[in-house]
Amino acid sequence: MRTKNLVKKIPVEEIYNLIPNEITAGYSKYVIEELEPSCSSEVYRKRSYRLSNYDGDDLLLTYGYKLQGTFEKSKLFHKALPFLSCQPRFIINGNDFDLVGQEFFDGKPLDLMFAESKISEKQVEYIIDDIKKHLLNIEKPSTTEAICLELNAFIENIFSNDNLTKTDIDILKREIIPYLQNLISNTKPLIRWSTGDLIARNILINDNNHYKIIDCEFARETHFFDEDWVRLGSYGKESFISLKLVKLIKENTPFPIHIYHLLRQTLLNRDIHYGKEYNHHLQFDLVEIFKQ
Repeated sequence: MRTKNLVKKIPVEEIYNLIPNEITAGYSKYVIEELEPSCSSEVYRKRSYRLSNYDGDDLLLTYGYKLQGTFEKSKLFHKALPFLSCQPRFIINGNDFDLVGQEFFDGKPLDLMFAESKISEKQVEYIIDDIKKHLLNIEKPSTTEAICLELNAFIENIFSNDNLTKTDIDILKREIIPYLQNLISNTKPLIRWSTGDLIARNILINDNNHYKIIDCEFARETHFFDEDWVRLGSYGKESFISLKLVKLIKENTPFPIHIYHLLRQTLLNRDIHYGKEYNHHLQFDLVEIFKQ
């Protein structure tokens, strides 16, 4: 297993000492605590901390390998949707590992809130409809040339995967990629920002039923933004993805976007998993793709 890019446990005081003085000046009385990770392991790709003071202006601190790209994407997504996302505040670059500070939003995941009966189905529907409205407002006209360039770069990235066999590549070229090429030939090109991982776990709800979208690690401006709705309907607690509205949103997304989503999973998993673990995920993704 590759571990050089992973983060072992670090004393919270060491994390605090990395924060710029101009930031910590307002935190003479502070509490810093590590947040519970989303998986169980001795080492993680990132570690997250909450820095609190008595004024309530809390920060989310993220420590991980080369986070400059994530920081830049977070800034761009926040610029596009400032009311729905958390504001990035600073980045401290190290030799390999960086520390990012951003606004902390004290909420729980949308699917967990629904599973625990903290919010109703009608409230879930309102939040999803509100997200759709805001995302619709940032769509912009694009060109056939631009969408073709994005698709070609995506396909090239897919085929750069050394873990694919010649048979895998032949099937993808012959049976799968034409679906995407047909999609753009029948589409009026539009482009907008996407977090790249719009799942219920990344939509936080607070006690006042306000929400924010978090985690912009994979954010990008894309023509294939309808993948957001496939992701939303594919990952999360069963009670959430079984909701009628969530199922309908996923089902009403054009079929080639479902193919795009499964192909993109092979790329995202390559960033998250390593070695045998990645191959396991890749084989699962390929089976799902070929079943289509």
